[in-house]
Amino acid sequence: MFAGVTNFNTSFNPDFAAQAYRDVWEWDGVAWKPISLDLSPFPVALVYGNAVYDRSRSRIVHFGGSSVTNATYLNSQTFDLLLPPRRCSPADIADDQGNPLPPAPGVNNSGINEGDYNAFFSAPGFFSQAAMGPAAVGMFCDIADDQGTALPPFGTGGGAAANTGVNEGDYNAFFNSLFIPCV
Repeated sequence: MFAGVTNFNTSFNPDFAAQAYRDVWEWDGVAWKPISLDLSPFPVALVYGNAVYDRSRSRIVHFGGSSVTNATYLNSQTFDLLLPPRRCSPADIADDQGNPLPPAPGVNNSGINEGDYNAFFSAPGFFSQAAMGPAAVGMFCDIADDQGTALPPFGTGGGAAANTGVNEGDYNAFFNSLFIPCV
C-alpha cells in the first residue's frame, strides 16, 4: 500500500501536512509492516491516488492524487521495487534456474530445489565467496554465522557469534536445511 492519510480533513487545514504519508506498507497475513524503499520519484505525500503493482517488471505504477495543499496531480510515476528476496529457508538462495535471488522477471522460485544447489556450487558461489573473506558478508552464500546458525529471518545467527564471511558455517547451514521442505 502506498501513501495515505489519517484523521482526514476535507478542508485541507494547516495541520493536514503532518497527517499525510508517502510510505509503502506490506501485509504479511498478520499485520501491516513498512517497506524501506527509495521514494524520490514521489516528491510529495499524496492522497486520492491510485497505485498498482506490475509483477512482470517488479515495480509500482502510481497515477494521480492530491497534495496536502490541494494541488491535483494527473501524471503517472513508476519506481522499481528493490525488495529483499522472498525465501523459505536458509538454503533457498536462488530461483529455479540457479540464478541468485531475487529471481529474474518471469523466472519462478518454487522453494528449495536444484537451482539452489547449482547456485551454491556455481563459479560465483560458495568457493569463490569463501575466498573473499569479510568482503563476502551479505552475499548470496552468506546464510549463517561462523558457527553455522542461520542468519535472520531463519535463525538468530550473527548476534553474539562472529560472521566473518562465507565459510564452513554457511556450508553446514546450507546442507542442514537443503533437504527440509519449505512450508
